[in-house]
Amino acid sequence: MSGYHITGPSGSGKSHVGRELETRGFRVIETDFTPGLSSWVNKATNEKVTKLPPQPFPREWVEAHAWLWDALRLQELIDEVDAEPVFFVGGAHNEKDFFYHFDKRFGLFVDTPTLVSRLRPREPERWIEGSAELQNLIDWNERSKGYNQEQGAILVDSSLSVEVVADTILDHIQG
Repeated sequence: MSGYHITGPSGSGKSHVGRELETRGFRVIETDFTPGLSSWVNKATNEKVTKLPPQPFPREWVEAHAWLWDALRLQELIDEVDAEPVFFVGGAHNEKDFFYHFDKRFGLFVDTPTLVSRLRPREPERWIEGSAELQNLIDWNERSKGYNQEQGAILVDSSLSVEVVADTILDHIQG
């Protein structure tokens, strides 16, 4: 399997790039929407959350939970893939535990005003000014570029058109 990981903060364009890669004939696994792969987990008990609080999430809830990938489910997905290239599109608080599965990793980045302008229209009740989740995301957005670079990801400016971002990623894996 040739496996590639596209990560970045919410709103950085991961899903959009994934859809573009699909239109070009590549297999894409959206980690946030693949059944059994990603879920909110209580950090203290490691129990998966079955009922979410109303949006925006309260600060205490945000601090007590993490968005995690399930190791067994990820391995199942990897085992299902033959030699075809596959893109795992999405992030999780524990994604670093799985970097060894991927041939290359791509870290999408975008400036904070662009990030917020992308998020608000799609979930206005979640990404409201002053919410704990939005503040955590803004903080992560400001750190993620450096983090991904330190972790060996190829950085891609996702403020460019989705076609240019997809071309950049494909240039790195095909040439």
